Amino acid sequence: MGSSRGRLLSPESGPERGTRAAGFTLSRCRTETGLASLRSAWNDLVAQSARPSLYLTHEWMSDWWRSSGGPPRELFVLLAERDGEPAGIAPFVRIIHGVPGISLRRLELLTMGRYAYSPRNLSASLECITKAGAPEPIAAITDYLSSHPGEWDYLRLHPLPDGSETLTGFVRWSEEHGYSCNVRHVFSNAVIELPHEWESYLKELSPRFRKNLRHNTNSVEKEGGVTVFEVTAADHLNTLLDQMTDIEMRSWKHSGGVSLGSPDVRASYESQMRIALELGGLTLWFLEKDGKKIAYDLGVRYRDTVESLRGSFDMAYDRFSPGNYLIATELKSFVERGIRRVNFLWGDLAYKMKWAKKTESCHELYLFNRTLKGKALHAAFIRTGLYRGIRFLRNFADRPKK
Repeated sequence: MGSSRGRLLSPESGPERGTRAAGFTLSRCRTETGLASLRSAWNDLVAQSARPSLYLTHEWMSDWWRSSGGPPRELFVLLAERDGEPAGIAPFVRIIHGVPGISLRRLELLTMGRYAYSPRNLSASLECITKAGAPEPIAAITDYLSSHPGEWDYLRLHPLPDGSETLTGFVRWSEEHGYSCNVRHVFSNAVIELPHEWESYLKELSPRFRKNLRHNTNSVEKEGGVTVFEVTAADHLNTLLDQMTDIEMRSWKHSGGVSLGSPDVRASYESQMRIALELGGLTLWFLEKDGKKIAYDLGVRYRDTVESLRGSFDMAYDRFSPGNYLIATELKSFVERGIRRVNFLWGDLAYKMKWAKKTESCHELYLFNRTLKGKALHAAFIRTGLYRGIRFLRNFADRPKK
């Protein structure tokens, strides 16, 4: 993408010019127009980051803001520039909440859910956006927060991937400058690092699972009438969702899981699929038996990484494990197309770990201001365990309803 320097410097459309911090110029974006002006620089940084993801793109986050932004949320996006070139972006929103007489100002990441492991969570992982191996912009962002203590009381950030510059940088900042910080593990994902040859990947699997896959393949070929195809473009997104929901109505998820039959869950996946289609990153696979769709697997692709969102199959065909057959078919296709990483999101469940040899952890970070209010909030919220009770109630309220 082309340079966006001139547009960033425009006082009419760009972010507000701010302060100097750690050798950078820090600006704050408060308006949707300012957010739009960052698109080119934003996506350039995502492409150069350590973990490029659809969920960090400008399209994804700005679409979320258009549909879900507004009071009590307000944009609090921080841009770090050096010599006029964008170097880091903190995609924050500020939420003002509290009880009568006491207002609290919380900073969160754009598109964050109320808790990390939630069927309503719209982002697999989040963090501030910087070039890979460049922690300096994070230090500039934390310096900005240090010099503006009246603009925030605490930060709540999740899900931060293990080893991210955001996680390490904010923890280091808290330790060096006396902020109260709490980090907890929220989930781990099964991750496949795909080699350049399919047979090499098969050799990485356990002998027992390889044997099961061969048996599955033989069973499918014996059944006959089975076809697999991928959908990467669609004119009627609702039709695809209807087909996926129909499969789930005949799967274990309909009675014991988080089903697409829930309007809230369906809406979240519709949003993800629409943006993925716009960016050319949708990967949706179907398996048909005698012309009837009996299994699907949905993911989003960004560069050489696929993040697998959900899949299901008709339990009436459990005899030949259609889910395993479908996943094996798509993984083989991914190897041939140069995709090198597949992240099975939302937990390192046993059936996912059959395919993967490693996991990636994600964390939640609470960080409290050094002000009197921040210290009191830390004491009330963390030391008393109040946040655990609030999270329990939120988890209960967020259960999808059919």
